[in-house]
Amino acid sequence: MNKIVGSAIIKNEDGKILAVRLNKEKQGGVWVPPGGKLEDGETLRESIIREVKEELDIDIEITSLAGISEEKYGDEHWVFVFYNAKIIKGTPQIMEPGKILEVAWIDKGQIKNAENICWIEVN
Repeated sequence: MNKIVGSAIIKNEDGKILAVRLNKEKQGGVWVPPGGKLEDGETLRESIIREVKEELDIDIEITSLAGISEEKYGDEHWVFVFYNAKIIKGTPQIMEPGKILEVAWIDKGQIKNAENICWIEVN
């Protein structure tokens, strides 16, 4: 089974990336950029905009492709696509407590499986 996940790379003036700590995979969770799985009938960009709004209640504008990675978990093949984006309205806040433990600005290397991401461009 194939899964496609889109995420927003939103940087602050210090070059830190906006991330959410998800309550999954290991004790204490994992840090990932906001985003989620592609749903039927939507483009990847639409999916990212929707997911970021659902998770953090912010509106974003996608600016360019940032990177890609692939992971295999058993019979599942996951493709992760990262787009550079900027906040156009709102202040990030947790909208899915329980799923999201924390929101913070982190270093790129703290992203889950950062070593497997082929970075194309990070503004």
